[in-house]
Amino acid sequence: MSKITDLDWGSITTEFYNEEKKSVVHVFNHCLVGEENVSRAIRFAIGRIEWFRIYLSIECSHEVAFDDRGQDIDDAIRNWIIKNLSNHASKVSFASKRR
Repeated sequence: MSKITDLDWGSITTEFYNEEKKSVVHVFNHCLVGEENVSRAIRFAIGRIEWFRIYLSIECSHEVAFDDRGQDIDDAIRNWIIKNLSNHASKVSFASKRR
């Protein structure tokens, strides 16, 4: 099986980039209902972060924000996503949990 960074992801475009802080924010609007959808969203987020690391400086941090509004997602699923992205993203947040 090939590595996800072996795929041609094209040129990088960021939702938000702070050059001074060397920080990128990736925003995803994925279906997070069901184990298969969650696993796919995690793989996609990791792949995108790793692709960006090829082009950005090594000290650049990556934050992930999921727009999960309107989806009935248990906190256990959110925690599973956070755990799986913890080695790749400095922060993982969910729109439904903003206050």
